[in-house]
Amino acid sequence: MASSDTTGSYAELLREQTRELTALRVRAGNPSLRDIEKRARRLFTGEKTSLPPATLSGILNGGYAGRDKLLCLVRTLMTWDRARSTCAPPAYGDPVLDVWHDRWEAITKARPPRQRTHGAPAGVPAVEVEPPAPPGVPLQAASEQAPVLSVGGPDRFGEVGILTTAQNPVAALAVSPDNTLLAAGCGDGRVRLWNAVTRQRIHKTLTGHKNRPGYGPGVYSVAFSPDGTLVAGGGTDGAVLLWNTATRRPHGQPLEGPPCDILSIAFSPDGSLLAAGDSKGRLRLWNPVTCQPIGKPLSGHRDSVAAVAFSPDGALLATGGYDCTLQLWNPATRRPRGQPLRTRPFAIRCMGFSPDGSLLAVGTGYGAVELWDPATRRLLDTLTSHKSAAVEALAFSPDSAILATAGYGGIPLPSGGSDNRLRLWNTTTHRRVGRSLTGHTAGISAVAFSPDGNLLATGSRDCTVRLHSRTSPSS
Repeated sequence: MASSDTTGSYAELLREQTRELTALRVRAGNPSLRDIEKRARRLFTGEKTSLPPATLSGILNGGYAGRDKLLCLVRTLMTWDRARSTCAPPAYGDPVLDVWHDRWEAITKARPPRQRTHGAPAGVPAVEVEPPAPPGVPLQAASEQAPVLSVGGPDRFGEVGILTTAQNPVAALAVSPDNTLLAAGCGDGRVRLWNAVTRQRIHKTLTGHKNRPGYGPGVYSVAFSPDGTLVAGGGTDGAVLLWNTATRRPHGQPLEGPPCDILSIAFSPDGSLLAAGDSKGRLRLWNPVTCQPIGKPLSGHRDSVAAVAFSPDGALLATGGYDCTLQLWNPATRRPRGQPLRTRPFAIRCMGFSPDGSLLAVGTGYGAVELWDPATRRLLDTLTSHKSAAVEALAFSPDSAILATAGYGGIPLPSGGSDNRLRLWNTTTHRRVGRSLTGHTAGISAVAFSPDGNLLATGSRDCTVRLHSRTSPSS
């Protein structure tokens, strides 16, 4: 049951509510935003409260919500039991909802005076935003308090910090579900951590990966479990290591296989599976709680599996490889969903599902990103802008509105240098928005949005992580 402690500042109360909602969603089997919307519409048609995906994304990622929308979300999530079966929602006056009423009243009482944006385009309603932070409050701490903004125009990101990694290239990035930790997989086989709010380095470095004879150390992939209690790192030693995020100590035994590179890892939305793709073309599945393998490795790719991703509802597992094929799997049966899908004759380097489940983005070695419909298995569009570089990393914003894609080195441009930039795309129009984010002096190998959508991090082989904070178009 949710905690009844409703004391604290506005930001603290919102963070607590976000943690409780996340826990409730995980217990419900981590349904997608579309599934939540559909179920709420079906269950509460007479209550005149809608939960479109944009609204859900804002609430679940730390934004303020009216009482009716908050309780509608909570009641909807309570209709899934642990077995993903349907049960009846609690009535509006049910005592089980009292703690959510109390929390909403405390948040509303602590909420600072609201402002309205100026200069919104004609026909677009102004959006309420939180007032500026008082002097002395770190910029990222202030942005953490604000809901995800959507005013009908492109979001912009301004650089707010540069983190260094002791001269070690960055290969992977991830932000914890509660927006507090930033993890970077580095070339020396370690995972480095920062406080994502204050941008201060956490001195306890996560270690354990070993050198493989003939290979240097390296952590190519990192991921947080959906409940934020674990962080995983996949290395060149063929192992996936798990650490407890609270104690920074190892969790269980290393998840080991034959000597190879672990190129990609991903947790299932309910946290019951950890998938890893390796340089031998195999997909391996583990139970991250018991640290035991689940069945034999899945085969099908003829070359390295460089990308793995679970769909938001957990019904699909996508893998992409250097053999230029995209494969969809049923993680429950461990069997393929149809024949492999062919991309252009260049390796697949990265991939990701949009949080609303409507798109699967695939980054390739020929400088383009392919957008697929995972339901129909159709190629919808190809985004071609990184003409001189492989697309090594990509990430969707939590509201599914923006896709960030990164160029990794490549052929020198006429103006000098290589691509080394991040581009932003509107996922509805498939057109670029805003200006490219620049500053890295070498290829960008990792991209991550914070779950609240206010922070965008990029990691590079130039041994830095650059942080960009979301600003509204009118700023």
